[in-house]
Amino acid sequence: MEEKGIGRPATYAATITILTARNYCSKDGKYLVPTELGRKMVEYLEKFFSGVINVKFTAHMENRLDDIAENKDEWHGVVDSFWNGFKDLLKNADASSVTMKSQPVETDVVCEKCGHKMVIREGRFGKFLGCSNFPKCKNVKPYEADEKKPVSKCPQCGKNVYALKTKHGKHFYACEDREGCNFMSWDIPTGEKCPNCGKALVRKGKTIKCSSCDYKL
Repeated sequence: MEEKGIGRPATYAATITILTARNYCSKDGKYLVPTELGRKMVEYLEKFFSGVINVKFTAHMENRLDDIAENKDEWHGVVDSFWNGFKDLLKNADASSVTMKSQPVETDVVCEKCGHKMVIREGRFGKFLGCSNFPKCKNVKPYEADEKKPVSKCPQCGKNVYALKTKHGKHFYACEDREGCNFMSWDIPTGEKCPNCGKALVRKGKTIKCSSCDYKL
């Protein structure tokens, strides 16, 4: 950005934070590596907004904003000029059938409820396995269940609990029965229940405590 003469030093860190937080790229040492979602987003922007998503336009608009800040230009005219062209781009983009969702990927895992193959899908908390026979069969299970050992037993239903990742890379722990059990914890569950309130006991650092009340071991 600095080489191209766009942005300001104060905005560089914020820009990188947004790109990584929204899973458009990931950090590899000092480099930013685009994700699959990031590549799709670039294709989408280039297809529908190439006139405004480019270095030349960005530099031009920043100069106009500087003029407004220095009282050399009137902001209503600048905004109107931009919006008159931009609204048509939005209409074209909204009318398209382009989607950012990834297509399900078939796996060799067989659904134990109906016998169909499980597919990799993406949801609110990242990737998971869902039955390809959906919506007739709504069986789901953790995507990493066949690669990692369970961390404990679910304190609510007794099934396995696995460590998973959100789409932003943050770890959480959830029951493998994501259809019938809603147990989820940001701390590692021990598999035991609190003797005071019956909620899950979790491990935080070297401390085992209740996920709900003040009970600690």
